[in-house]
Amino acid sequence: MDDIRNERLVAPMGFTPDGSEYGLIQSALNPEAPHALLFRTWLQAQIA
Repeated sequence: MDDIRNERLVAPMGFTPDGSEYGLIQSALNPEAPHALLFRTWLQAQIA
């Protein structure tokens, strides 16, 4: 979480749309785990 908060987890060359599609897969055993929710929220904000 520190890497995201401190902006160390970035794409240094930027993102270039290429038609690829990605999905987020998480464990059904603990879908509401705090770290998973934090990452999912951050990811959704990045693509919004």
